[in-house]
Amino acid sequence: MYQVSLVTAAGAGFNKPTSFVGVLSEPVAVCVAHGLTGSHTNSHNPEWSNALVVDWTASGLTATLVKRVGSSDLIQLGASKTDNSVNAETLVDLMMGHCATMFKRKTGGDVWESKKAIAKLRTACETAVRTLDRGASATVEADGLVDGMDLRVPVSKPRWEMLSGSVVAKGKELISSVSEGVNVDVVLMSGSVCAMPSVKAMVDGLFEGAWTGLGNVACEEAVMVGCAVQACLMVEAGIEESGAGKEQNIVVEAVDEVKIGLAKVVGDAVDENSIKVVVRNGTAVGVEVAGFLAGISKGDTAAVVDMNDGNKVLVKIENCDEGELKVGIRLGKEGELVVRVGDGEIAC
Repeated sequence: MYQVSLVTAAGAGFNKPTSFVGVLSEPVAVCVAHGLTGSHTNSHNPEWSNALVVDWTASGLTATLVKRVGSSDLIQLGASKTDNSVNAETLVDLMMGHCATMFKRKTGGDVWESKKAIAKLRTACETAVRTLDRGASATVEADGLVDGMDLRVPVSKPRWEMLSGSVVAKGKELISSVSEGVNVDVVLMSGSVCAMPSVKAMVDGLFEGAWTGLGNVACEEAVMVGCAVQACLMVEAGIEESGAGKEQNIVVEAVDEVKIGLAKVVGDAVDENSIKVVVRNGTAVGVEVAGFLAGISKGDTAAVVDMNDGNKVLVKIENCDEGELKVGIRLGKEGELVVRVGDGEIAC
């Protein structure tokens, strides 16, 4: 049986709530936007257990599993994979290759021999890719691209889906690997690439029957919406505590890095080589993050440590069982750090 205890008296525990107040990681922000954290009334069955957040932006693709903690509004971040090679620039490169080939076939001009022509072609292709996210066709146009010759290449939606098929297939492989063996109830999409009909169709085909989020939250804006909803909830909570009509002063402390970790304790000292980071910048209020510490022997002592304060021990976990130690850590709405081991909780 675990014995969990605060190391010091009240007031000496975690004291940096404002370090986290305005920071949300992308998957959490998307969940907030669609109401999975109880941020507003859900329009779907609230008995969901597992969600998958597909965040496909200009910088790459990240798929993250999110688990609901019991029947509460708390969520727990799970497995996550990222592939930065399947980004918006890759799609533009595919369009550029197609247009350069068509241009040379028609005019004999070689776009790749001129840096100026390449830059001009890239700008035109970026515009065309954005147009194809919404429209049925687009025309890539560039006046005087090479030796005074103009570029005019029409691209239909079917042609574009064929050109981008390799990128979509690679994304499908990553998403499938993250969700393998998990019964996904909710699939949420974020980022400009997710606006592509072929990407939407691919994800829908992988998770038939899963709820796909609130219809009024556009995938390109999901992260921003989530951050705005979280900010409004924070302000409302402040007004309720101090009384309606009173002015609210919200102070945000600027920090470079915030880290809370798990570690073994040997004697009275923390084994710094064993520290595993659990909570860092990007962890949202009310979101439980699971921390794992391997190589625990029966009777060992572990600790939750503030890595920004000389690995200061906040909570001791004594009489551990042999194997892997699992600890849930979340930030309460008033900034307190809540540690859960088994069925027990303790607030710092």
